[in-house]
Amino acid sequence: MSFEPLSSRIDACTLCGACKAVCPTYIDNPVEPQSARGRLALVAALETGAIAKSSGLKNALRTCLHCGRCEAVCPAKIDVQEEIFRGKTLIPESTLIARPLLRALTMPFAAETLFRAARLGHAVLYRPLKLDERIKRVPAPARVPFIGAETLFKPVNSVRGPAAERGFPVKSRGISERGFPVQPRGRIAVFAGCAVHRFYPSIGEAMLDILLALGYEVVLRQGEICCGAPARETGHDDIARDMARRNAETFSMARVDAILTACPTCAVTLKVQYPKMIAVPNGFPELVQDINQFLADKMDIDMKSEGLISYHDPCHLAVGLSVKSEPRKLLAQAGAELVEAKSEAGCCGFGGIAGFSHPDASRRIGARRRDELAATGARLIATACPGCRMQLEDAFRHDPGVRVFHTVEMLRDAVVQAINLL
Repeated sequence: MSFEPLSSRIDACTLCGACKAVCPTYIDNPVEPQSARGRLALVAALETGAIAKSSGLKNALRTCLHCGRCEAVCPAKIDVQEEIFRGKTLIPESTLIARPLLRALTMPFAAETLFRAARLGHAVLYRPLKLDERIKRVPAPARVPFIGAETLFKPVNSVRGPAAERGFPVKSRGISERGFPVQPRGRIAVFAGCAVHRFYPSIGEAMLDILLALGYEVVLRQGEICCGAPARETGHDDIARDMARRNAETFSMARVDAILTACPTCAVTLKVQYPKMIAVPNGFPELVQDINQFLADKMDIDMKSEGLISYHDPCHLAVGLSVKSEPRKLLAQAGAELVEAKSEAGCCGFGGIAGFSHPDASRRIGARRRDELAATGARLIATACPGCRMQLEDAFRHDPGVRVFHTVEMLRDAVVQAINLL
């Protein structure tokens, strides 16, 4: 097979192979179709009709984790992920199964029904059959999701005088509902994302508490739907574009100073991919930020350490958004004694849909990351991504002494302590 690019969009590829050195799936299975270079050649050949659709071709594209590492080292600056997304549209996942499920994520009642069924299935089948060992550990969908209705939270203050100027006297509904209104520092919209909304609402609650404690007015938009990443990953770009248009319209109407999310995949999708998919409202991408990036220069606390913590860099945050130092800075302020893993930015192997369609490969990549983190001696693992948290909880499933948490959960605890010390 010739790996010479055939598509005019990727003929800039020099075949240098730099992408292979950083591709998690190629490192796990060193064959050409598991590299970015190989996948680009397959997409080009498929587009020109040089090869026919096949299960092998589909699997080569499906295993891409969309970590973005290949693009970061590509000397030709090829938009590898967009080319692979394009390839997936030519050979999409089953329209009989994938499309109805994806469409359900755009309709609140259908989505609620879907996740209730998933919760029931988790209790009746997943746990009893020990599918967490056979397939992958997935937490049960939360009984009460994060966003229940369109809500505007206003900060209140229970401290008067000079202490009110220190930045942490504001009491949120999660810490204390008593107090008097304060002039908000700004207005923030939270984009929860499916993982936070449905599986880890505690992350959303922590995020909300921190923002209110800092004096921000916070908006939760009931019109929020899935960001569209799963639709793109399964080759249904038309559904992804519909999701993008609806989310962009919903959040543009919120009149906020920033749109914050605790899910880097959602952040990359809204900020980087939406402008490639649709005509976004003016200024929309600039409003979107990861919560760690937003908080990096706004936290003014210095808590004492309670033990070693190792931080795992989510690919979409560290590679996709170049946010690396900010989470570490915040964890240090919250009292963490950080110890870095040997590979500071190793991939955990979650990869969204790819992690579930190819669980064996995902778990092998996750096991390598687990070993790197375990070698630090830390029993607390922090990450800034709900997907990475899910993957690392699976990787450490046989070590109950290790606890994995999102950065904002530790930050919230530090904020509560700071308030209590005032």
